[in-house]
Amino acid sequence: MTTTDAAEDIAAVVHDRLPDWGLTPAARRTATRQLTTRGVGAEEIAGLLGVTPRTVWRWRAEDRKATA
Repeated sequence: MTTTDAAEDIAAVVHDRLPDWGLTPAARRTATRQLTTRGVGAEEIAGLLGVTPRTVWRWRAEDRKATA
């Protein structure tokens, strides 16, 4: 997957709420950040990305820790 493809796939998840379980791990994290900024709940994000809500919560906690 090229960078352009990844960006388009992330945009489809974030803007159109289309599920994409084939994103790379880095793209999933990026989509999670963008969806969190938009106020989307962990359960919905998990469903869109094919991960558990616990994973979303863990990623959010890691992001908070990294920016603290």
